[in-house]
Amino acid sequence: MPLNFIQSLPAFPAAVIAIAASMVANGEPTPLSIGDKAPALAIEHWIQDGNGYFKPVEKFNDGTVYVVEFWATWCPPCVASMPHLAELQDKYRGSDVQIISVSTEPLSTIEPFLEQEHPQVESTVAEITSRYCLTTDPDESVYTDYMLASNQNGIPMAFLVGKTGQIEWIGHPMRLDEPLQAVIDGDWDRKAFKQQFDAEQRGRELGVELSRLYSANKIDEAIELLDREIEATEYEPFKELLINLRYEIQFESDRLDEDVLKFYRQRLKEAKTDPNLMTQLSLSTLNALRRESELQGFDDEVIAAMRDSLGDLSPAGVVQTQQILTQMYLVRGQNDQALQALQQAVDKAEGGAKERLQVQLERLTEQLNPTEPEDDSADDEDEGS
Repeated sequence: MPLNFIQSLPAFPAAVIAIAASMVANGEPTPLSIGDKAPALAIEHWIQDGNGYFKPVEKFNDGTVYVVEFWATWCPPCVASMPHLAELQDKYRGSDVQIISVSTEPLSTIEPFLEQEHPQVESTVAEITSRYCLTTDPDESVYTDYMLASNQNGIPMAFLVGKTGQIEWIGHPMRLDEPLQAVIDGDWDRKAFKQQFDAEQRGRELGVELSRLYSANKIDEAIELLDREIEATEYEPFKELLINLRYEIQFESDRLDEDVLKFYRQRLKEAKTDPNLMTQLSLSTLNALRRESELQGFDDEVIAAMRDSLGDLSPAGVVQTQQILTQMYLVRGQNDQALQALQQAVDKAEGGAKERLQVQLERLTEQLNPTEPEDDSADDEDEGS
């Protein structure tokens, strides 16, 4: 099912804002999203302070930009982000920018870790992180107020707090440069990013529900859910994504009407300059053929487009395309064309791949054109006479 953009992702925070009061009453964090006031920091241990340059922070000062980033010693991407955070802090030192990294591990775990050599830089972790604020908060209060409240479930994760104390951006710290500079310069479009962020969050929740419906073979319900979402969303990139997904579900569940095929024929035109899209369409068509779908000639169009694309592909791309063509021809009962396509794959392949494909070709040839056993009866009669 084509749900790569929304699978295994957290729920949409806007869906719970309406019940914030009951969540707080039950001990749950107040929902946090773009534009909300950043929660105060109640950090237990300030381990690094920019070599004495920075003071511990509880409440955010107006006019200062903060980065609150979550990390852990066991998280390789977190460790890989440390030199970048140090460089950013060096770049903006003296410009009212303070980077604060927060772990939830005990000091007894972090202190020996700081003495280790960094895997990417010829310095210890302590030397690198000494340039910004490295902290830990074992009671997880800050983690709860930020990570859980915003439904983020992976680290490293950075929260950019603007000059007015509001959350401006949430994302991976390695993608922090552009939004940080824009917030400092006063050019950041918070409204536009909030639309994108909320759409991504909603898409993650939607992916869980669609996966459940699809797994239960409740295709009509999945399509109805998408129709409601398409009608409700005002964020055009997300609307387009949902429309495309609706068509893909219809295609893969054999709900092929004129509108669906019109959409796929347009995608086939776009695929002429997009090898990845061509591969995706060819595999979807192959699966449809295996399901004995009524493709109304669309498979002929795909095969023609695949053959036309061969001259623009790398040798590896030609091999892959010819292998898919082989399978498509076999399903369609076009055995001679299947053998020709596989032979062309062998001709373009190299090394071990060529040897494997040659074996496949010999087996397929034998399977499709079995050699009849020789008739030895005449010889037997001569010997007996």
